[in-house]
Amino acid sequence: MDAGNPPKFGVPRTLMLTKTRQNPFHLYRNHDVAPGGQRFLIYTLSDDSPRPAIEVVLNWQSALKR
Repeated sequence: MDAGNPPKFGVPRTLMLTKTRQNPFHLYRNHDVAPGGQRFLIYTLSDDSPRPAIEVVLNWQSALKR
């Protein structure tokens, strides 16, 4: 890039597909780039990891009266 000339950008392309943990609050990044920009560290989910269970308790107020 020469001084005074705008940078030239190529067409964006996908580098990799990953399964990452959703981060709705953006409190942390799930990736980082190594110095030099040649490697990535990505926090991914494993296909064999157990999914957390959700337990729904109905009529829980009656249990408090006992």
